[in-house]
Amino acid sequence: IRYDEVSKQYPDVLRQGDSGIEVANLQFFIDYLSAYYNTIPSLTVDGSFGAVTEQAVRAVQRTFGLPVDGVVGEITWEAIYDAYLGIVRTVPPEYVEGVVIPFPGVVLRIGADSPEVRVLQEYLNVIAEAYPNIPTLNPTGYFGNLTRSAVTAFQNTFGLEPTGTVGAITWNAIANIYESLFLGSSLREGQYPGFEIG
Repeated sequence: IRYDEVSKQYPDVLRQGDSGIEVANLQFFIDYLSAYYNTIPSLTVDGSFGAVTEQAVRAVQRTFGLPVDGVVGEITWEAIYDAYLGIVRTVPPEYVEGVVIPFPGVVLRIGADSPEVRVLQEYLNVIAEAYPNIPTLNPTGYFGNLTRSAVTAFQNTFGLEPTGTVGAITWNAIANIYESLFLGSSLREGQYPGFEIG
């Protein structure tokens, strides 16, 4: 999947008053960048382009030397997306138990074959242990019909649009649930083990 195929998800200008998955993806990327740029504020990913999101967009535009109008056109979108990719491409896309990697920057769908798909499959397998309606997968790295079914089951279970594809919002939801389940099942230093220590 090429960059221009991913960017076609955002064919329209985004501005205050807009809502939907495109806005949620924008907020996800800006919120992620806020951890690396102290000039960009963090955002709640709610899919609603309100005054707070507009101010964050203005901060992004100031940070990257763009015209500051609070509207996300093609140039602003590319600056946000390119900055995000520049960060996530420094993270190795391999599965390490308990470690969450960021959204890889491309939508994962039928036919994708990559280390990122294998990480996705590993995350879904951990989630499937707690949610039996999500099928387990052989972590091959290939995104076939079984992976699509598991993704759709996850999306239905957690109230996301059941597209069967994994964009930023679905990846983030899967990673958050995975991390919560993994940490919940791991005994941390000082944690009561559930039995008397003699």
